[in-house]
Amino acid sequence: MADPVSNYDKKLLDDLGGVGLVMTIIFTISVGLLIVIIVKRQILRMLLLSKRGPHSPVGSDAPRSLGREISAQLQRISQLRMEPRMLSEQFNKPVDGTTNFDSPSDQYTRSYKYRMKAMDKMTELDDLLCTIDFKYSRKNKQSVREHLTSLQKPPYNVIRGGGDTINEVADMYEHARFETKEFGALQYRKFAYLVEQMKDRVRLYVNVPGSLIIAGNSNKPDKKTTIEY
Repeated sequence: MADPVSNYDKKLLDDLGGVGLVMTIIFTISVGLLIVIIVKRQILRMLLLSKRGPHSPVGSDAPRSLGREISAQLQRISQLRMEPRMLSEQFNKPVDGTTNFDSPSDQYTRSYKYRMKAMDKMTELDDLLCTIDFKYSRKNKQSVREHLTSLQKPPYNVIRGGGDTINEVADMYEHARFETKEFGALQYRKFAYLVEQMKDRVRLYVNVPGSLIIAGNSNKPDKKTTIEY
Protein backbone atom coordinates (compact mmCIF):
# COMPACT_ATOMS: atom_id res chain seq x y z
CA MET A 1 0.00 0.00 0.00
CA ALA A 2 1.41 3.39 -1.05
CA ASP A 3 2.19 5.97 1.59
CA PRO A 4 -0.43 8.80 1.40
CA VAL A 5 2.24 11.38 2.37
CA SER A 6 5.09 11.93 -0.10
CA ASN A 7 8.70 12.19 0.95
CA TYR A 8 8.75 15.92 0.10
CA ASP A 9 5.76 16.59 2.34
CA LYS A 10 7.37 14.60 5.13
CA LYS A 11 10.54 16.64 4.82
CA LEU A 12 8.54 19.90 4.80
CA LEU A 13 6.63 18.85 7.90
CA ASP A 14 9.84 17.88 9.63
CA ASP A 15 11.48 21.24 8.80
CA LEU A 16 8.56 23.52 9.64
CA GLY A 17 6.54 21.44 11.96
CA GLY A 18 2.77 21.25 11.94
CA VAL A 19 2.21 24.41 14.00
CA GLY A 20 4.74 26.46 12.03
CA LEU A 21 3.17 25.49 8.71
CA VAL A 22 -0.28 26.49 9.90
CA MET A 23 1.01 29.82 11.20
CA THR A 24 2.80 30.49 7.90
CA ILE A 25 -0.40 29.86 5.92
CA ILE A 26 -2.45 32.08 8.24
CA PHE A 27 0.15 34.87 8.08
CA THR A 28 0.29 34.72 4.27
CA ILE A 29 -3.50 34.87 3.95
CA SER A 30 -3.71 37.76 6.45
CA VAL A 31 -1.08 39.79 4.59
CA GLY A 32 -2.84 39.15 1.28
CA LEU A 33 -6.22 40.27 2.67
CA LEU A 34 -4.64 43.37 4.22
CA ILE A 35 -3.05 44.35 0.90
CA VAL A 36 -6.37 43.86 -0.93
CA ILE A 37 -8.25 46.01 1.63
CA ILE A 38 -5.67 48.83 1.49
CA VAL A 39 -5.63 48.88 -2.33
CA LYS A 40 -9.43 48.86 -2.46
CA ARG A 41 -9.70 51.74 0.03
CA GLN A 42 -7.18 53.83 -1.91
CA ILE A 43 -8.99 53.24 -5.21
CA LEU A 44 -12.33 54.15 -3.62
CA ARG A 45 -10.81 57.26 -2.04
CA MET A 46 -9.43 58.44 -5.38
CA LEU A 47 -12.79 57.86 -7.07
CA LEU A 48 -14.60 59.88 -4.40
CA LEU A 49 -12.12 62.74 -4.65
CA SER A 50 -12.38 62.90 -8.44
CA LYS A 51 -16.16 62.58 -8.49
CA ARG A 52 -18.26 65.73 -8.67
CA GLY A 53 -21.24 66.03 -6.44
CA PRO A 54 -22.12 64.22 -3.23
CA HIS A 55 -20.59 60.85 -2.36
CA SER A 56 -24.05 59.29 -2.20
CA PRO A 57 -26.86 60.23 -4.62
CA VAL A 58 -29.24 62.87 -3.27
CA GLY A 59 -32.66 61.37 -2.66
CA SER A 60 -31.43 57.78 -2.89
CA ASP A 61 -33.76 56.75 -0.05
CA ALA A 62 -36.75 58.65 -1.50
CA PRO A 63 -39.52 57.06 -3.58
CA ARG A 64 -38.68 56.53 -7.24
CA SER A 65 -40.88 59.35 -8.57
CA LEU A 66 -39.51 61.83 -6.03
CA GLY A 67 -35.95 60.68 -6.75
CA ARG A 68 -36.42 61.34 -10.49
CA GLU A 69 -37.81 64.80 -9.77
CA ILE A 70 -34.88 65.62 -7.47
CA SER A 71 -32.39 64.48 -10.12
CA ALA A 72 -34.13 66.55 -12.81
CA GLN A 73 -34.08 69.70 -10.65
CA LEU A 74 -30.40 69.24 -9.78
CA GLN A 75 -29.55 68.80 -13.48
CA ARG A 76 -31.43 71.98 -14.28
CA ILE A 77 -29.54 73.91 -11.59
CA SER A 78 -26.21 72.82 -13.06
CA GLN A 79 -27.25 74.36 -16.40
CA LEU A 80 -28.21 77.77 -14.99
CA ARG A 81 -25.97 80.74 -15.78
CA MET A 82 -26.11 84.11 -14.03
CA GLU A 83 -24.14 87.33 -14.38
CA PRO A 84 -24.68 89.22 -11.10
CA ARG A 85 -23.92 92.89 -10.54
CA MET A 86 -20.18 93.29 -10.09
CA LEU A 87 -20.09 96.63 -8.24
CA SER A 88 -22.41 98.32 -5.79
CA GLU A 89 -24.46 101.37 -6.68
CA GLN A 90 -22.01 103.77 -4.99
CA PHE A 91 -19.50 103.07 -7.77
CA ASN A 92 -21.95 103.05 -10.65
CA LYS A 93 -23.95 106.11 -9.58
CA PRO A 94 -21.95 108.38 -7.23
CA VAL A 95 -24.06 110.91 -5.36
CA ASP A 96 -21.75 113.92 -5.70
CA GLY A 97 -20.91 113.24 -9.34
CA THR A 98 -17.36 112.12 -8.57
CA THR A 99 -15.92 108.64 -8.73
CA ASN A 100 -13.93 106.67 -6.21
CA PHE A 101 -11.94 104.99 -8.97
CA ASP A 102 -9.32 107.73 -9.24
CA SER A 103 -8.31 107.77 -5.60
CA PRO A 104 -4.60 107.03 -4.96
CA SER A 105 -5.41 103.97 -2.86
CA ASP A 106 -7.19 102.36 -5.82
CA GLN A 107 -4.49 102.84 -8.45
CA TYR A 108 -3.59 99.16 -8.50
CA THR A 109 -7.17 97.88 -8.77
CA ARG A 110 -8.56 100.69 -10.91
CA SER A 111 -8.40 98.69 -14.14
CA TYR A 112 -10.30 95.78 -12.62
CA LYS A 113 -13.01 98.10 -11.35
CA TYR A 114 -13.51 99.60 -14.80
CA ARG A 115 -13.78 96.09 -16.21
CA MET A 116 -16.44 95.22 -13.63
CA LYS A 117 -18.18 98.52 -14.33
CA ALA A 118 -18.29 97.59 -18.03
CA MET A 119 -19.97 94.29 -17.14
CA ASP A 120 -22.63 96.19 -15.19
CA LYS A 121 -23.11 98.59 -18.10
CA MET A 122 -23.81 95.68 -20.41
CA THR A 123 -26.32 94.40 -17.87
CA GLU A 124 -28.26 97.66 -18.28
CA LEU A 125 -28.89 96.80 -21.93
CA ASP A 126 -29.93 93.27 -20.96
CA ASP A 127 -32.32 94.67 -18.33
CA LEU A 128 -33.84 97.03 -20.90
CA LEU A 129 -34.48 94.16 -23.31
CA CYS A 130 -35.98 92.02 -20.53
CA THR A 131 -38.28 94.92 -19.60
CA ILE A 132 -39.67 94.93 -23.13
CA ASP A 133 -40.06 91.15 -23.39
CA PHE A 134 -38.27 88.26 -21.75
CA LYS A 135 -37.78 86.58 -25.13
CA TYR A 136 -35.27 89.33 -26.03
CA SER A 137 -32.96 88.38 -23.15
CA ARG A 138 -29.59 86.77 -23.72
CA LYS A 139 -29.85 82.98 -23.81
CA ASN A 140 -27.80 80.50 -21.83
CA LYS A 141 -24.18 80.30 -23.07
CA GLN A 142 -24.90 82.88 -25.78
CA SER A 143 -22.20 85.47 -26.41
CA VAL A 144 -22.92 89.19 -26.56
CA ARG A 145 -22.10 89.29 -30.27
CA GLU A 146 -24.45 86.41 -31.09
CA HIS A 147 -27.19 87.92 -28.93
CA LEU A 148 -27.10 91.41 -30.46
CA THR A 149 -26.79 90.02 -33.98
CA SER A 150 -29.85 87.80 -33.46
CA LEU A 151 -31.88 90.85 -32.40
CA GLN A 152 -31.30 92.34 -35.86
CA LYS A 153 -32.96 89.41 -37.60
CA PRO A 154 -36.49 87.98 -37.66
CA PRO A 155 -38.46 87.15 -35.62
CA TYR A 156 -37.12 89.84 -33.24
CA ASN A 157 -36.11 92.89 -35.33
CA VAL A 158 -35.53 94.89 -32.15
CA ILE A 159 -32.29 96.48 -33.37
CA ARG A 160 -32.28 97.74 -36.95
CA GLY A 161 -28.98 98.61 -38.52
CA GLY A 162 -25.96 99.49 -36.45
CA GLY A 163 -23.91 96.43 -37.38
CA ASP A 164 -20.65 98.33 -36.86
CA THR A 165 -21.79 99.48 -33.43
CA ILE A 166 -22.71 95.93 -32.46
CA ASN A 167 -19.30 94.62 -33.49
CA GLU A 168 -17.57 97.42 -31.59
CA VAL A 169 -19.63 96.79 -28.45
CA ALA A 170 -18.89 93.06 -28.62
CA ASP A 171 -15.16 93.67 -29.18
CA MET A 172 -14.90 96.03 -26.22
CA TYR A 173 -16.94 93.71 -24.01
CA GLU A 174 -14.60 90.82 -24.80
CA HIS A 175 -11.65 93.14 -24.20
CA ALA A 176 -12.94 94.12 -20.76
CA ARG A 177 -13.84 90.59 -19.75
CA PHE A 178 -11.14 88.37 -21.23
CA GLU A 179 -8.14 90.25 -22.61
CA THR A 180 -5.07 91.32 -20.64
CA LYS A 181 -4.68 94.69 -22.36
CA GLU A 182 -5.38 97.78 -20.29
CA PHE A 183 -9.03 98.72 -19.84
CA GLY A 184 -9.25 102.07 -18.08
CA ALA A 185 -11.38 105.18 -17.95
CA LEU A 186 -11.06 106.06 -21.65
CA GLN A 187 -12.02 102.57 -22.78
CA TYR A 188 -14.93 102.47 -20.35
CA ARG A 189 -16.30 105.85 -21.47
CA LYS A 190 -16.25 104.72 -25.08
CA PHE A 191 -17.91 101.43 -24.19
CA ALA A 192 -20.60 103.18 -22.11
CA TYR A 193 -21.29 105.58 -24.99
CA LEU A 194 -21.73 102.68 -27.42
CA VAL A 195 -24.07 100.85 -25.03
CA GLU A 196 -26.19 104.01 -24.68
CA GLN A 197 -26.34 104.19 -28.47
CA MET A 198 -27.63 100.62 -28.54
CA LYS A 199 -30.26 101.45 -25.93
CA ASP A 200 -31.40 104.49 -27.92
CA ARG A 201 -31.58 102.38 -31.07
CA VAL A 202 -33.84 99.90 -29.26
CA ARG A 203 -36.14 102.71 -28.07
CA LEU A 204 -36.51 103.96 -31.65
CA TYR A 205 -38.42 100.89 -32.77
CA VAL A 206 -39.82 99.29 -29.61
CA ASN A 207 -42.03 100.78 -26.92
CA VAL A 208 -40.31 100.41 -23.56
CA PRO A 209 -42.67 100.03 -20.56
CA GLY A 210 -42.43 103.06 -18.27
CA SER A 211 -40.72 105.21 -20.91
CA LEU A 212 -42.17 108.46 -22.26
CA ILE A 213 -40.60 107.84 -25.67
CA ILE A 214 -43.03 106.44 -28.22
CA ALA A 215 -41.32 104.23 -30.76
CA GLY A 216 -41.78 105.12 -34.40
CA ASN A 217 -41.57 102.94 -37.46
CA SER A 218 -40.01 104.71 -40.40
CA ASN A 219 -40.15 101.62 -42.59
CA LYS A 220 -43.92 101.46 -42.58
CA PRO A 221 -45.49 104.69 -43.85
CA ASP A 222 -48.89 105.67 -42.61
CA LYS A 223 -51.73 104.63 -44.86
CA LYS A 224 -54.36 107.29 -45.40
CA THR A 225 -57.86 106.10 -45.97
CA THR A 226 -59.96 107.86 -48.57
CA ILE A 227 -63.73 108.07 -48.56
CA GLU A 228 -65.50 107.93 -51.89
CA TYR A 229 -68.80 109.64 -52.23
